[in-house]
Amino acid sequence: MKRYTPAVLGFVFLAATCGRRQVPFELDWTRLVGGVEVREEGYSVRVTHDGGFVLGGMTQTKPTGGYPCPFVVRTNPEGEILWTQSYQFGGCAVFHVVEQTSDGGYIGVGYTEVGVGGRADCYLVKTDALGDTLWTRSYGTPELEVAYDVEELPDRGFLLVGFTNATEDNSHDIWLVRTDAEGRMVWNRTYGGNMDDVGYRVQRTQDGGFAVAGYRDGGFVPGYVVELTALLKDSCQAYLLKLDSLGEVEWEKTYGGPKPEAVMDAMQLWDGGYILAGLTRSNTAGQDDVYAVRTDRVGDTLWTFTIGGTDIDVAYSVDTTPSGGFILFGRTDSFEADSAGQKVRHKNALYAVELDRSGKVLWTWPFAVGFSDIGYCVRRAPGGGYVLSGAAVDRSINDVEAFLSRITP
Repeated sequence: MKRYTPAVLGFVFLAATCGRRQVPFELDWTRLVGGVEVREEGYSVRVTHDGGFVLGGMTQTKPTGGYPCPFVVRTNPEGEILWTQSYQFGGCAVFHVVEQTSDGGYIGVGYTEVGVGGRADCYLVKTDALGDTLWTRSYGTPELEVAYDVEELPDRGFLLVGFTNATEDNSHDIWLVRTDAEGRMVWNRTYGGNMDDVGYRVQRTQDGGFAVAGYRDGGFVPGYVVELTALLKDSCQAYLLKLDSLGEVEWEKTYGGPKPEAVMDAMQLWDGGYILAGLTRSNTAGQDDVYAVRTDRVGDTLWTFTIGGTDIDVAYSVDTTPSGGFILFGRTDSFEADSAGQKVRHKNALYAVELDRSGKVLWTWPFAVGFSDIGYCVRRAPGGGYVLSGAAVDRSINDVEAFLSRITP
């Protein structure tokens, strides 16, 4: 991670796609993290206790054929880098999510091929406030396990969600792992049928239980969620699972039509209901469309939203807006993107969509920070606006870099 771009990459104020009203945001700043012959991707961004940001993902040095390894970037509120850390343990490893913990340190979760299991194990790393490692844990079997999300619990333990294929029929089931504050496993649970089920998000709910979101009956998807577009089976359905505090099932719901649907991100809302975001291939004009579902507190659908063009459009992340609506963030291959004040057609461009609380679209924004971009995460930023993370091809070095951007009103 050799450089970043401190300059503001211009600002954008454009008419939204599909005849919607103007986008009320500007691209305030963008930081590119990486360098020549180094591939980096920023899978998650979170707001830190001091109003700054922490970016998590993976880095890989290409000339040496090095393994991907997890990395963390800590910035101030203006996106200026305070420190970076990467974690090398002798094999392939990735952080899918990094969050600040209640003690001021950080927790990173993903997978590693160096651990107690075989092909890959769930991977948890706890650091201090400067990103230095305090402990690492891996959880697995001789089969394949991957973790996609982590939640710190009130007792400072952690809850991980992902999948395992240590099943009798060799399918992939959702895997939930509860640990203590030192990362020692307290219990684990599996959920699924005789097809492939994956959990991408976990959240502690208002009643002290947990909600898990992802997909079921979808087919196995190796690696990160971006590969979903090519591999999901028609039987795949978006999935929301409600558990009590010990991981016992209270209820489960599926959502979708005759073609694949999958949830990439989800959260519980103030009224106890949920917002789900991801992709749908049912009744679309192209391949995948952006997909959102709003439910009540028992998972029953209140409304469903889809938008897209003739190619691939996916929401990888969702957050709430100050007005009580929602912002979706991901990628589009269907629409011309705004790049430095000009409209261009990219194979991958960033795509932001704002909905009001009833699911009505307010504006859509295809835009670019590099030559080819994928947006993985959006979070509300202190003081207004949103912070975004993902991966972008930097024209100046022709390589993939992690990006951190902020859009403001």
